[in-house]
Amino acid sequence: MLQQLNAIRAAAGKSSVSLDTRVNAIAQSHSQYQNKVRSMTHSDPAGSLGTRYSASGINWQGAAENIAWNQKTVSDVMTAWKNSAGHYANMVGDYNFVGFGVDNLYWTQDFLKA
Repeated sequence: MLQQLNAIRAAAGKSSVSLDTRVNAIAQSHSQYQNKVRSMTHSDPAGSLGTRYSASGINWQGAAENIAWNQKTVSDVMTAWKNSAGHYANMVGDYNFVGFGVDNLYWTQDFLKA
């Protein structure tokens, strides 16, 4: 997923993002929560993405989140996000770190500007 994301960013003239293990854990936890409640949502009991970053001790300047459900493969979900204006804007936005999560086809892509 990171390779596909950075290819999309490069095609848009943007610099690569790096995988952050803390952001990855937050994204994975969020996918697991969505699967648990069987609903796509940008909030969970820990709050919004920014609240989740702060609670994890991440000093953040910007945050964005893409979520999806029922895409079968990484390529499928990346194509769906790329073809959606809002999701694409997040993918090529001013971020330097990213994390990914998936649980039972609930996908999360979290972006961080630190």
